[in-house]
Amino acid sequence: MKNVRLANKSTTKKLHLVATQKAKTTPEYDETAWAIWTYYRDNKSRFVSDIRDYRNAIVADIHSGTPIATAFAPYRDPDRSFRAAA
Repeated sequence: MKNVRLANKSTTKKLHLVATQKAKTTPEYDETAWAIWTYYRDNKSRFVSDIRDYRNAIVADIHSGTPIATAFAPYRDPDRSFRAAA
């Protein structure tokens, strides 16, 4: 965990960071993160090299109900073959 010190507000900021970290470790978040990682790992050679820049857009699509393969599809490299992971 990263400690952030702000004048007269260091304790509040530190507690906020701890609460934020705990909120991200819900079973639903963990399951989604694992599914995204697995799909990316299995297909990473087929995506554009700067796919990391589009992470927020991909996650937002998935959280709105878009299937993982569909969320990643716009970021595939047209020069490489692409197939959906089983």
